[in-house]
Amino acid sequence: MAYLQNQQKIMSSGRSLATGHRSVAVLRGIDEGAARRRSRRHPGQVAFQSGSGESLPDRSSAPDGSAPCCGSARGSIRFDWLLQLEVEEGRSIRRVPEADIRCGRWIGRHSRGRQDGRIAPRPRPVPCPSARKVPHSGRSASQGFHRKGRMSMTTDGSGLSLVMISTSDAESGRTEMLDRMIDSVAAFAARRPAIQITLLLLMQRSQDPAALAARNWPSFVEVSHVPGRLSLSAARNRLIAEARGRQSFRDDVLVLFPDDDCWYPDGVLEGIYDIFDSRPRLDLWFCRYSSAPLPYLPGGEVPARAAQVTRRASSNTFVFRGRIFADGLGFDETLGVGTPNLGGEDTSVALSAYGRARETLFLDRACIGHRDPDVRFVSRYYRGALFALARNARVPGVRAEFTRKLMVGGYLVLSRRLPLRSFLGDASAGCGNFLRALRSTQS
Repeated sequence: MAYLQNQQKIMSSGRSLATGHRSVAVLRGIDEGAARRRSRRHPGQVAFQSGSGESLPDRSSAPDGSAPCCGSARGSIRFDWLLQLEVEEGRSIRRVPEADIRCGRWIGRHSRGRQDGRIAPRPRPVPCPSARKVPHSGRSASQGFHRKGRMSMTTDGSGLSLVMISTSDAESGRTEMLDRMIDSVAAFAARRPAIQITLLLLMQRSQDPAALAARNWPSFVEVSHVPGRLSLSAARNRLIAEARGRQSFRDDVLVLFPDDDCWYPDGVLEGIYDIFDSRPRLDLWFCRYSSAPLPYLPGGEVPARAAQVTRRASSNTFVFRGRIFADGLGFDETLGVGTPNLGGEDTSVALSAYGRARETLFLDRACIGHRDPDVRFVSRYYRGALFALARNARVPGVRAEFTRKLMVGGYLVLSRRLPLRSFLGDASAGCGNFLRALRSTQS
């Protein structure tokens, strides 16, 4: 009957939390003896709010009648249980499991419970006004994930430099697309003239270097030529080795791998630059791409998971801090365009970097321009994508993605988009790569 006595006291003192037909009142079902023992152990005060915002103070104050700050109490204020009453005809009283509360913060598990088929609302703790303030870690539209005191953004853009690695086929007829990509970088360079930019461009099947020189590309474009054709991974690794020889992979360098047919809309490179400049532990950033890209909006990044890296990271959209490539990381030359496996090279290097990165952020927004992904090519690139996951089995979260990829292969077989024989061969080889990766991790 203790809770009914407490209810009568609260109602008579004008502290009723009932604000309507379905309002909620929070009552303490603690007998007087327990309240006295608790007040001697924890002379603190905690307030709770109803849905209307009205507060109900804790009656278990200090013996002298004062209400010291709950932050001064040793340990946490523990309630054996709370009674939650819905002031509505025909409703019953439900017990809420015990919870620990420290300065208005819930600790432990809290069951919302069900009552008559409906989820009953929980009481909301009100932090003590005089408690020690904790630095805000939330993100705002202007700060993203920046913590107070960690802002190091430069206004002139002189803190970091950009190394961009790209390759193109001189006989592919994509020179105009390449010009579009270079022009988008040049526009960024004009808006941020203090930033040092280097675009290492390897032109394959280049029979007339003079014709390319006549295109008057900006001075930050450094062109090299090969008469034959290389796989995409081999071409990128060749340029990575050149940049590593220049000691370009440092903490103050950002590394990008744009395709010749992608482009950067106004504002996206500034946003990428600024978030890396303000977060010194950020090693990998990526977003989505689209043929109709959206404007970059700061503050939308979230900590990335392995599933997002697997499904969203691509050479056009990921950006690395230089330290990731300083110790020999590169693209798997058995994967990608120009190899029998066709795809998976971007996924492989992104997962490897994700496993090494101190911090990885993902922006679930298509901010970089590129032709839209074509689902018709899923079966074509299936083998390479499966191998990329298998060889990175040591990375947290990849094992679940590998299992999911096997299930995707089964679906492709059932939908007659992948021959059964091909799937069985790919799955067998992929499982072999997966087990070898696990054994190398354990050793």
